[in-house]
Amino acid sequence: SHANLERSHYGMSAGMSAFNLSMKQLEDEEELDMSGAGSLTDDSYSSARCYDKFGFIVENEQVDAHFDGSATNMITKGNELNAEEWEELLERCAVTTSGEVPKAALRKVKQHMRLGLPDSMRRRAWTAITGVDVLMPEREGDYDSLVEEGHRVLNVGDRIKERSSSMGGIASGQSIKGVIERDLHRTFPRHILFAGSEEVQKSDAVKDTVDDVESNCDEETQGKRTSSSTADTQNQDNDINHLEGPAALRRLLYAYNVYDEEVGYCQGMNFIAAMFLTFLPEEEAFWMFVAVMNEEPYEMRELFLENMAGTHKSLFVADKLIQKLLPKLAYHFKRESIHISMFATQWVMTIFASTFPFDLVARVWDSFIVEGWKVVYRITLALLDYATPELLELSIEEVFDYFREFPQKIDGQAIINASLNIPLKNKLIRKYTDEWNKVQNRGNDIFHRKVSSDSNASSASGTRIIQRSKVIAKKMRASFRQNRRLSL
Repeated sequence: SHANLERSHYGMSAGMSAFNLSMKQLEDEEELDMSGAGSLTDDSYSSARCYDKFGFIVENEQVDAHFDGSATNMITKGNELNAEEWEELLERCAVTTSGEVPKAALRKVKQHMRLGLPDSMRRRAWTAITGVDVLMPEREGDYDSLVEEGHRVLNVGDRIKERSSSMGGIASGQSIKGVIERDLHRTFPRHILFAGSEEVQKSDAVKDTVDDVESNCDEETQGKRTSSSTADTQNQDNDINHLEGPAALRRLLYAYNVYDEEVGYCQGMNFIAAMFLTFLPEEEAFWMFVAVMNEEPYEMRELFLENMAGTHKSLFVADKLIQKLLPKLAYHFKRESIHISMFATQWVMTIFASTFPFDLVARVWDSFIVEGWKVVYRITLALLDYATPELLELSIEEVFDYFREFPQKIDGQAIINASLNIPLKNKLIRKYTDEWNKVQNRGNDIFHRKVSSDSNASSASGTRIIQRSKVIAKKMRASFRQNRRLSL
């Protein structure tokens, strides 16, 4: 069976690329001073209008003065590396004869990735750091075989496994193929690669829309977009156009469904895979997806397993960090019975890719590829810290409305800057992770019961919440529908 292309054969080492194995060793030895990461400047750039550098259609009226540039391009003056220097740095991260990566090179990659990765180097950096560039020649032909097997399996009426979770209840007897097809049309519908699904694809309305919008853009804006467009460059590299994006995403998800039979497909995976397709050719995108799902320090497949243990763990750790580092907000959440699972599940399950602007998403993933989950917690804390003044004034009902609109309010560059100044240490993350593991080992599912109590407003002591439960449930359903509910 093609499914026997074992996941353990992915890496150059047992579970980790050599780069990330060495990075983990470096992190264990030394906690870098957060304040020494360097501050980013607030250089002003003209907004990407009409059709942004990442390939998303942007209406003129949607562009606000608040967004005065792309976070990806705002690199500290005097510290930036050009493409040639990045290439040299990545070469210095090559594995030595002892099987290790030089620590000096590791530190430099981490530092400069925080400052900003040039768009033109994203493909090279991501594949080099995860080991995909080394893996692909060794697995030549495997992706095509997996795609073929995926089509065969799903065309014989395979059924999706029952999954239960405190987030999303139970969904049984659904066709995996049907769920994937439905999700294809929900994935980045305003991105040039995926806007061609359904009726838009048939009528070629995307091309007409982009042509019309471009004709209304001034020459200066068009020039900036063309000169810096990763979407244009990426499309040339991977030969995916707006009619082929959904088909490429379908093939990728079908292939992974048979590659990892235990996980198969779960909602949320589509956003991660599609995000890779916006930056990488299809086959590279698949192996990148395999890497972040299976390899340390990412191991995202745990988020999508039947019991969603990885999702619960990450939310538990994030909740503890909020209590530690944002105590006023934590107290307000507790008073209003607002649990982190009500708004941050998608943040965790897609590493912000499903709802946030790509000026933030690209930068988050740049650092996530190097540092792992610490980046996710940092960004979560930075987002909540930014929102705290408003959240402290909101009731639980109002919070749902707030978070529905929140992703479009944030300035990606400001959030990245703020996240680097948060005094978060790996030791603290390990402490809360150990707490979670102890709870699971005792079989005392306190966290799950807390989620159930807060989300369903059914606590016997919470009379005020019981009275408002119907209103809250209505708000939750609307919020989850708006944000494309992820858990099955």
